[in-house]
Amino acid sequence: MAMLAPVAPARAAPEQLTTAQAIKRLDACLTSGAPAAPRSSLQAAVIALRTLCRSQIDRVLDHRYAEIDAAYGLPGAKLTQSQQADRTERRDAARKLLDREIAVAVSRYTQLLPN
Repeated sequence: MAMLAPVAPARAAPEQLTTAQAIKRLDACLTSGAPAAPRSSLQAAVIALRTLCRSQIDRVLDHRYAEIDAAYGLPGAKLTQSQQADRTERRDAARKLLDREIAVAVSRYTQLLPN
């Protein structure tokens, strides 16, 4: 009698979305999660919804990072230290902008205001 090894479930490849579709899905996640978000503070609500919507946030960031990378000819281009530093700054700014956009959306959907 042959022993059967456990088979891991097949993982589907990540769905390819346009930037607009990724943003729409993130907004839908934030909207649907808002009623269950903590009401103690906007910060608590943002943290809870960022956790809930992590995969959608990552997809939006991936699109924004890809746009930045394309401006530098990546993949494939060899960047100078100055270009690499500028690219890192632009990626950090993109993440901070998305963080602000999420906080504004959570505030709007939960009716919570910053302290």
